Amino acid sequence: MLKRSAIAFITMLLLLAPATFAPAREGKGRPERLIAGAWVKVNPRGGVDTLDFHPDGRFELILENGAVKEVFGHYTATRRKIVINADGGRNHCMKTGIYTFDFAGRELRISRHDDPCPGRDRILIGVWKRR
Repeated sequence: MLKRSAIAFITMLLLLAPATFAPAREGKGRPERLIAGAWVKVNPRGGVDTLDFHPDGRFELILENGAVKEVFGHYTATRRKIVINADGGRNHCMKTGIYTFDFAGRELRISRHDDPCPGRDRILIGVWKRR
């Protein structure tokens, strides 16, 4: 009886060990799903800008409470980077921009990694709050 209990205990430890010692994940799901949704930020003029990441890989940046659709296009997200490609909009740039991001509660922090488009980073970088 003791031998069976010892075998059962060792088996249980072996089964649980991978879950116990696996690295903690910061979130569940694909990055596109984690970042998806509408994010808002107050701009320097006091207006509210909206950055909307769709789960299908599309995005739109709308400035001044919806008055101006500044840029729209598609994106891909990895664990910590967003690659932005504009398809159109008022002041779009056809070059690829790369940004890093992280989450803090209901906030999305975006930082410039590499973007040859002048001015786009001034709009995107900063702290966005989930709407």
